[in-house]
Amino acid sequence: MTIFNADGTCPEACGNATRCVGSLLLSKQPIGKQQRQVSMNTPAGILLALPCKGHSLETRIKVTMPPLQVGHEANGIRDVKQLTADVSGYMHGLAFHPIQVISIGNPHCVIVLEEGSQAVPQDRLREVMTTAGGVACTHETFTAGANVEFVTVTDRNHIRMSVWERGVGPTLACGSGACAAVAACVHLGLTADTNVAVDMEDGCIVVSIADGIVWQEGPVALVFTGVWRS
Repeated sequence: MTIFNADGTCPEACGNATRCVGSLLLSKQPIGKQQRQVSMNTPAGILLALPCKGHSLETRIKVTMPPLQVGHEANGIRDVKQLTADVSGYMHGLAFHPIQVISIGNPHCVIVLEEGSQAVPQDRLREVMTTAGGVACTHETFTAGANVEFVTVTDRNHIRMSVWERGVGPTLACGSGACAAVAACVHLGLTADTNVAVDMEDGCIVVSIADGIVWQEGPVALVFTGVWRS
């Protein structure tokens, strides 16, 4: 599976695309010969897609994500002091936990806002994202750029996330970003590591981390079909 961003670049991983392609592959198998899972070869490794119990293959899918690496040192970054200082100037006074650098096949910069941020209006959070997000995404800390997630914690099993994606800008949802956000919150001791609901602007997925494997499950829907004429 090869993925293209809006600017033509190819990300290493995409959680939402993995669910969509997994749903198509599972649902297109001949009746009576449908497998319990399918595997997809991606630049970040082989990922699995499985049906969700109680749901059809066309409505909800569960997929694995690439190997998780948590922390700037684990990702070959010496420190995030300059990144933190530069981002702080665009946070409009919002306090945040130490920035978390996460790799889940692709690089993520996760900014978790401190307690009380749940009351911050969504339009203010979007303003922060569109300024600080662009700064963090292209910061010299990341040699190939990074996706940037802004997270507020509702409770141990529920977070809210906005995202600025590499090669795209603000987007309505990001599957790998949701997984990175949960990994960051677990590392900070703010959430559980299983069945964490991640609310995004255009939907919700559920993320679990068990034995070093990240699973995400969420909705899928067929929008249209067509023929590619080369």
